[in-house]
Amino acid sequence: MYSEKMPHKRLPVSGNNGFDTSQRRGEGSFQRGNSSSGSGAQVVVNTNDDDEKSREQKRRGAWVEPRELPPASRTLVHHQAEKIEGNAPLDVKQLCLNTYASYGVDGMNEPDNGDSGNDVNRSMFSEAFGYSAGRQVRFVRMDVQGPGWEPLSSSVSGPTLDLGPASISSSQATNHSSSIPGICIKPEAQSVRFEAEITIDRTMVNGNGMLHGGCIAYFVDNLGSVSLVALGLLRGRPDSGVGVTQALNILFHAPAPLGSVITFVSTSLVLGRVMTARCEISHKPTGRLIASAFINKMEPKL
Repeated sequence: MYSEKMPHKRLPVSGNNGFDTSQRRGEGSFQRGNSSSGSGAQVVVNTNDDDEKSREQKRRGAWVEPRELPPASRTLVHHQAEKIEGNAPLDVKQLCLNTYASYGVDGMNEPDNGDSGNDVNRSMFSEAFGYSAGRQVRFVRMDVQGPGWEPLSSSVSGPTLDLGPASISSSQATNHSSSIPGICIKPEAQSVRFEAEITIDRTMVNGNGMLHGGCIAYFVDNLGSVSLVALGLLRGRPDSGVGVTQALNILFHAPAPLGSVITFVSTSLVLGRVMTARCEISHKPTGRLIASAFINKMEPKL
């Protein structure tokens, strides 16, 4: 299955292996170090970049950059970063929501500037494949696993990190720099575990009133990569994690009837040019396994 996800913007890419190590809105190159702002990072402007490979990479476009996507609209009542539990930074949660909303789930993320074309856009999104099912997903929890990342047992969100050019507000993420300008985060984000809940409605079932296998594949494709997007952001590789789907390997274990509440768990396994996440879908009241899957993704060459 080849994903239909398309970027809202195309950005220049420079640095190592096609990953952006420059400022997103400037020409400076990022270096680790101590800055006067206390962010643990400084920007050194490089105006004489004669490297042919770097120039070639600048001519290429990034596939999807989560930080450049429009924010998920408040019409997505189940998709609010403040309500997501876990120790992941609040800004990472929000950017993952924005990325998920861009998969044809949020038809209201176009600003209303009086352009009648926006109404056409909204109408088109509302008729997109899986639109109704996608909007029933509730993001529940996002946990970062690795040394220095303590689990949060309460509903309190993790530290707030500004993944854009603005300042940082964080009580837990200090004295550790990332490769994204203006961010301090704790080191060694080894994996991300993401959890969502879905109530099965009539748009998701087959003729027998059970959750359709095709709908399960839809959830694996769209939700399975959330943990990869989060890990890419935490490792300072925001272009990584989105990618396009190469393969879905799904095992069906038990039926899930109409009205059931299911839990979807995605755990990142491999992040790089090729990415893999493990997914499990279970019946929330009993814990019975409904389906398990692996999703393989890759970064396309543009």
